[in-house]
Amino acid sequence: MELEEYKKLSDIEKMRMAINAFSYCNETFLQRYNVKQLMKLHFAMMACEYDFLPDQWTDRQVKEALKGIVPNWDDNEKPVYAKRKPPTKKDPSNCI
Repeated sequence: MELEEYKKLSDIEKMRMAINAFSYCNETFLQRYNVKQLMKLHFAMMACEYDFLPDQWTDRQVKEALKGIVPNWDDNEKPVYAKRKPPTKKDPSNCI
């Protein structure tokens, strides 16, 4: 599913998709997060171009995904991280 199609889904449809996707994740991993965080992870999972489930991401990729940064990997399936930016007064969340 394309990201634009995903964005148009109702909240309940997104939740159903997340529940289905997360049924393949490690339960211990999932229990660390609340519903809002799990939905952010699901959005990041849908937005990335790879088929890695969140429990296969690095800790840093998970932390970045919770801040709205979509995880990425190189051609050898090694994590590629977002560049660090200093926080700004307008958007302090851009500091990773």
